[in-house]
Parts: sequence; C-alpha cells; structure tokens
Amino acid sequence: MKPENEASLNKFLICCRTQASNCSFGKSEEETREINIKDKLIDTWAPVYLKKKLLEKELPLNEVVDQCQIYEQTHNQSSAMQEKEKLLKAEQINRIEQSRKQTNWETMKPMNCSRCGGDHDISNVKNCPAINTQCHKCGRPGHFARRCRIIIKM
Repeated sequence: MKPENEASLNKFLICCRTQASNCSFGKSEEETREINIKDKLIDTWAPVYLKKKLLEKELPLNEVVDQCQIYEQTHNQSSAMQEKEKLLKAEQINRIEQSRKQTNWETMKPMNCSRCGGDHDISNVKNCPAINTQCHKCGRPGHFARRCRIIIKM
C-alpha cells in the first residue's frame, strides 16, 4: 500500500488502520494494528530524513503520528511561504517594468547627433542635415567637419 499523490497524513492513516485490521504481529489485536500502522507510516508516507528520525528510537504510534503531523504542517507552511515569495518577486518585477513604461522619454534631454551635432530626432538618420554633405576636413560623406573623427597627421 502506497499513499496517493499528495495524500494527507489523516487520509493515509485511515487507509493504514483499515489494512492493519487484517494482520497480527503483536500480543493483542490493538498492538498488532498499531505496529502495522506505525511501520506503514514510516515506510511509505514519511520522507527520508523523517524516517531516520522516527527509526532512531522505538516510538509509540501516537508519537510517530505527532511527528508526522508536525512535518506536514511545517511543509505546508513552507510551501505557502515560498509561493508568497514568488508572488512578491513577480509583483516587484511588474512594478519596475511599469515605472520604466511610465518614464516620459519625450521629455528627456535629447542627445546630440554624432553626424551634425544638432539635437534633432537621432532615431532616424534621414532627419540629419549632414547625411548628404561632404566633410571639409576628411572629404568623406555623412558628417560635418566639426564632428569628424578622423585624425589627420602632419
């Protein structure tokens, strides 16, 4: 018998108690049932680190159940906290993206054109007056002499 995917401790305990009524290992029927339930809980429901802890000492069924319930509660709380953390991070990212979208790019100081030195819209090269002129310093087309990057050696 194995627990169903993500079966809760209580649901699994009910199944174990039902199955344990068919076995006899202890001095009495009740003791046999407790031994079977405890073994099944430890073997199939408990995660590895909890199994080690539960098998260190000979614990009665009620203590094994208590330890399993503590694990289940902390595991559920931890999962809920991790989910909240993911949501908070996503919310922070959305806030940053919103603030970037709200930045008014048109009111920002325009950059000077690297071809003519003017402050026109530099996203479109066709707007530059220097695009069809020849540089008086180097003789190449596409920029004014005051923006020429060629260093002439003498």
